[in-house]
Amino acid sequence: MIPQLLLGNLLLGLAGLAVAQDGSLTGPTSSPEAAGYSCDATQCQLPNCNCASTDPPGGLAPQDVPMFIVYTADDAVQSYTIDSVNMFLPQRKNPNGCAPKMTYYTSTNYTNYTLVTDWFVAGNEIADHTMTHVGSPPADEVNGNLQALNALAGIPLSSIIGFRAPFLEYTADTLKLLVQSGFTYDSSSSASVPVTDPNTDAYWPYSLDYGMANDCLAVDGICKGEPKLPGFWEVPMYALFDERGGAGIHLMDPWLDTANGASEVNNTATLEYMKSTFLDHYNNKRQPFGLYTHPVHTSLTEPGSTADPAMIAMINTFLDWAQEQPDTWIVSTEQLLDWVRHPTPIAELDSLASLKCSTPQVTAKICNGMPSNEDGLIAHCAFSDAPFYTCYGCPSVVPSPDNPNPSQDTSNGVQARFRLLGNCSTPFWDPIKGECICTASTCAFTDESRPIGPNGANLTGGGTGSSAASSTSTPDPYMPFNGIGSAADMSTPPMSMLMIGAVFIPNVPQIPNDIIADITDYLSDDKVTLDTIVVQCDHTLRIPMFEHLAKFLLDHPDIGRFIKELELSWQPERMEEPARPHLTAAVLEGIVQQTPNLEKLTFRGRITFFSISSTTILWLQLLSMFSCQELCIHLNPVQDITKISDTDIQPLGQFQYDSLMLAAVELPVVGKLLEPVLVGNSLRTLRVAVSNPTQFAAVESVVNKSASSLQTFYLDITALKTEGAAQKSLGLSSCMNLTHVSVSLNLGRFTSMRFTILGRILSQGPPHVRHITILVNLYRSTSGMSEDAAIARNVRGAECAQLETLLIQKYKGLKSLVFDLWDAMDPYIIPSEVWNTIQESMPELKKKGVLKIHPRLQTRD
Repeated sequence: MIPQLLLGNLLLGLAGLAVAQDGSLTGPTSSPEAAGYSCDATQCQLPNCNCASTDPPGGLAPQDVPMFIVYTADDAVQSYTIDSVNMFLPQRKNPNGCAPKMTYYTSTNYTNYTLVTDWFVAGNEIADHTMTHVGSPPADEVNGNLQALNALAGIPLSSIIGFRAPFLEYTADTLKLLVQSGFTYDSSSSASVPVTDPNTDAYWPYSLDYGMANDCLAVDGICKGEPKLPGFWEVPMYALFDERGGAGIHLMDPWLDTANGASEVNNTATLEYMKSTFLDHYNNKRQPFGLYTHPVHTSLTEPGSTADPAMIAMINTFLDWAQEQPDTWIVSTEQLLDWVRHPTPIAELDSLASLKCSTPQVTAKICNGMPSNEDGLIAHCAFSDAPFYTCYGCPSVVPSPDNPNPSQDTSNGVQARFRLLGNCSTPFWDPIKGECICTASTCAFTDESRPIGPNGANLTGGGTGSSAASSTSTPDPYMPFNGIGSAADMSTPPMSMLMIGAVFIPNVPQIPNDIIADITDYLSDDKVTLDTIVVQCDHTLRIPMFEHLAKFLLDHPDIGRFIKELELSWQPERMEEPARPHLTAAVLEGIVQQTPNLEKLTFRGRITFFSISSTTILWLQLLSMFSCQELCIHLNPVQDITKISDTDIQPLGQFQYDSLMLAAVELPVVGKLLEPVLVGNSLRTLRVAVSNPTQFAAVESVVNKSASSLQTFYLDITALKTEGAAQKSLGLSSCMNLTHVSVSLNLGRFTSMRFTILGRILSQGPPHVRHITILVNLYRSTSGMSEDAAIARNVRGAECAQLETLLIQKYKGLKSLVFDLWDAMDPYIIPSEVWNTIQESMPELKKKGVLKIHPRLQTRD
């Protein structure tokens, strides 16, 4: 268990920090004249653009708009600050029965990281508040906080979308920095004029396509059209007003202020102006109402706490009263912004995914942010000034802006822990084993890579710390071979993709009727503009899911016509169960007939304990009935593929695909099964992950059969350890229309690969290749060699020069040679030695402007 209290000096430091920043206002911070705001509403359209306006978004009438109370907390996260929030929210329910969520703008200095993990896994938003709580922050404070939250609390970078400036002090450059660092919104500005005033600045959240419209009197260099930051959002903080109106303004922690010009705090007076301000919003245009808190002020468990129990009771009285007003919701900033981007009337709020709630179904004893699972697994990092707990391994030094992700401390023989990978969600990641315990699309999470810090580095997660020994496994951070692309960003309306899914447990022989009713009711609405239904169908021995799916589609033909993506997987339930076919031609034909617009089919075969002949072969034979644009085939584990015998395989009929992805597929499968269907195919894109030298023959077979149509070829050889393994023919020279080639490989520690392997691979391409991308995963040594020696021995100037000579001679029309360098031990800063060696050894390509580094990367000084 985590102790309720940490060291006293930590507590005193945090208390002093919170008291120093009160977020108070003394008067209006903007005016129409100072704003000079103008926005073209015909061009600025949701979901990516919204004009600053007091009117509800989407043209909704106020009576159709929910009343949102945005609940936020600022500063470090400790047990007593969580206790403070828990005095107000957990016992409450929103109209849909879900517990309210809130946003914690987190400063990592003095933060207990494991509580951040717990708070995030419970469904709350974690946002950025700088590392050490500084106003108008420099880049290392903002980006260092991102890195520390990701590395030590396991918060996916794609989930940290919001920022609030300490002391609410920011500049135009701060907003530009947030855009560069991949944030979605800022919430540092103030709406400082009452909503009842004709000149109110209480705007609904708006994008900065046309500049800022708040704080125009308080912050230099903003407003009157600046800064123009398309697609970036401002979520104003809405002030409260006592009986003096605009002269009686309150913002953060209003219960600490005196009201109505009095000399002492009066809880009754505070409650009255909180209610009156709420009603002004509620009865006018329903602009959100904000409760912006510093939890330390209302904590009864902080050592030496002076919090007033009567004040706490008053806040709960207000929330009790507010929730009695019809259609009132308590939400996080993230939830509010999602509603603004996809305005949904009260009558249809049940369809808005961001307001729903779910609990990860994880019972494994892993350190994953679920207290019931992680007892005894949390690491205690006993720094004298700022001790904390974490699931992700103690760093050797306290994180700081110039070193936000230190190497792990393994000096006492402690095993280094693995940081969250980009393709796994926090509750399903085991940081001790470095394993994602769930891979189904219902629980897997693909983290969108984004620039971090002034070097624009791309962080996809993983590893054990910036300088610690890294795992020998090599996740591909750019094109995961799992059939799942990047998660949809917020620009996609939440209901443009309807996931048909249900929890199927033993003895439940059919899809629940309530789910069918929900789906059909939704599709029958004339207002629905549904783009895609994604169906993931997991079949076990006990539940004939495929038969259920076929019957479901037959009974509901209006659903089948929307299905554009279909994922079918076979999951053995017990290793002692006998193998037997479960998907017959008749069942699959029923599915096919009801999905006339199918575009992508993914087949996942989990065949660890089963004979290939009775499972995978049957699957692949039946796939010929589909006519799709993309086929993804995953066979795992690799060694099972070798069990196929010639008598097990029957050739398939011809079918058409635009894109094919093969991971760990051997020649017997391709030679007997896929080759016949690829004859005359229109395959334009081929992605291949090779984990065994024998698989090159399968790649060559597919390439040869698609030589007339293939345009783009991706080769991932990161799983290979030796050059000899990759010296195989790929058959690329016969591809008449191939213009793009991409190669991913590892260099440095854990591999004997050298730069020469690129020459052997690229020498096989046809002369009309125009674009080459090389992704190099760099693994530095930690065993007594100089920092980059392990890489330097594999990236040599002479070998780079040989590659330049080859490319100049063979590809006379080459337009781009892009190097994407990713340091597995320090994802934020790329060793300049590597890029300098490449540039110095390829002067001709550099002079022609062909040689380029990926735009998201810059070398260090």
